[in-house]
Amino acid sequence: MHPRDAVRLTIALLSTGTAAHAVETYRSFAAMVYRPERSKGPHPASWGVHEGVTLELVLPSMFTADWIGEGAGEDPFNCAPYLELQENQRIATIEHMPLRDGTDGKSGLYFSPAARTIEDRRARAGIHVSRGIKPIDLMSCALPFALERQNRASWETLRDETEAEQARRYRDKAVEPEWPLVRARSDGGGQRLMANRRTAFKQADLTRALKGVLAAGLAVAGVKIDREGNIDVKLGSAEQVKPANDWD
Repeated sequence: MHPRDAVRLTIALLSTGTAAHAVETYRSFAAMVYRPERSKGPHPASWGVHEGVTLELVLPSMFTADWIGEGAGEDPFNCAPYLELQENQRIATIEHMPLRDGTDGKSGLYFSPAARTIEDRRARAGIHVSRGIKPIDLMSCALPFALERQNRASWETLRDETEAEQARRYRDKAVEPEWPLVRARSDGGGQRLMANRRTAFKQADLTRALKGVLAAGLAVAGVKIDREGNIDVKLGSAEQVKPANDWD
């Protein structure tokens, strides 16, 4: 699966509860434009946010960004982003924790149609319905692509191979034949590529750490993985798992 496919499925599933309307609502939400006057920043630099950018372009940047950010605001998930699509209101938001200490309230991005149609106005009638995806699940969507870039192998290979096969793959340098596939997925039609380097951690290590935190009844605000493979799970409050929407 390409990152753009993951983005399209995410938008389609959140935009409507009716399969027959999925294509129509996906196109509507995907084309929504970032509104800086109704947003509150700063935002992670790795998201590629700028005036006029659409929701369909911000999410692939989030999914294909380097998880080991070089500077402040580079890590795409350290701020615990929460994506929400409001079906009737025809707006989309990505709320996240402030990047600067001492900032009041939450930060976030606001997206709305470039021009509202008659269908958009009609949809505002009735019970308002919104659907969101919490930070840990949003991070899970991007995890396979991050592992691909760091391991230089497809996520299908990483998912199915045993530890012995992984060791043999590194020893025999058998990752090179798959690198064009991984590169094409990470590129995403112009998306930034991270430096090629071998990962020092395994997906099982990250999964085990996250399951342990969730089993303890704690919320995950973000995950940071350093160059040595050390996993730092940042804990958050219950409000960070599903934050209130300040734009309602």
